[in-house]
Amino acid sequence: MLRKWITLLAAASLTALALPASADGPGPWPQRPVRVVVPYAPGGASDVLARLLGSKLQKVWKQPVVVENRTGAGGNIGTRRLTRAARRPMWM
Repeated sequence: MLRKWITLLAAASLTALALPASADGPGPWPQRPVRVVVPYAPGGASDVLARLLGSKLQKVWKQPVVVENRTGAGGNIGTRRLTRAARRPMWM
């Protein structure tokens, strides 16, 4: 009987210790405007898809989603733009 109470008390203590950690989680994501880099010309399939997806995400996230077209070099210019912005978490 004593062992049962000790086990129950230990489980309750561990649960109580874990609650404050989960209560202080990060805020809603994203907290700033999101940029989507499309490495192809405006009006193409990639651009249209990015803009459709951006408009849906904008409603869900309640943050602006900016679609930026960077054309040229077979998509390398847009890809380079995105890799240089790797430290910016709001770029896709």
